[in-house]
Amino acid sequence: MQLTVDRGTFNDGLCVDTPIAGAELPVATVTCDRDEWAVPRGWGRHEYVAVRAGHLISLSGRLEDVDRAALKAAVAGARQATGDER
Repeated sequence: MQLTVDRGTFNDGLCVDTPIAGAELPVATVTCDRDEWAVPRGWGRHEYVAVRAGHLISLSGRLEDVDRAALKAAVAGARQATGDER
């Protein structure tokens, strides 16, 4: 699994055009389902992306290792590190 946080926005065009973290070279078409923002799928991996306060929180994993509900729950619970967590 891979978690990333970046500044920016996300939309349907970016969903299709943005490679999934950890994926090999494209061998299949990425499809995107609108839910919180998008769940791109392809190349044996899927990724859940949420936009919060101008930041993209992305969590990806192999299809056989993690399901969509687990990715969504993990991203939904993500928060900014505070105090000693930094």
